[in-house]
Amino acid sequence: MNSIDILRKNEPLWGEWSLGQSIGSGVQSQVYLVSGSDGEHRALKVITMGRSKEQQEAVREQVDFTDRMGQLTGVVPCLRTAEFGEGD
Repeated sequence: MNSIDILRKNEPLWGEWSLGQSIGSGVQSQVYLVSGSDGEHRALKVITMGRSKEQQEAVREQVDFTDRMGQLTGVVPCLRTAEFGEGD
C-alpha cells in the first residue's frame, strides 16, 4: 500500500482535512493540497520513512528541526505530525 492509499484510508485526516491533488514532490516526500471542513486550504507534506532505524531517526530530526525553525520568516511551520504504517 502506498502513502496516498494510506492517507485516503484515514480520511478525514485529523478529523477535518480532505486530501486533494499532488502539488509537488521531493526525494523522500510528496506534497498534497488538503481542504479543511471549513473550506481552508493547506499543504500536506508526506515524508516516506526508510525501514532502518537510522533513516527513521533522520526523518524525525528533520521534522523536529522544521518545527523549531517554523518561527522564522519564510519557513513554513510544522503544524501536526502523524505516523501511518501499512497496517493503518
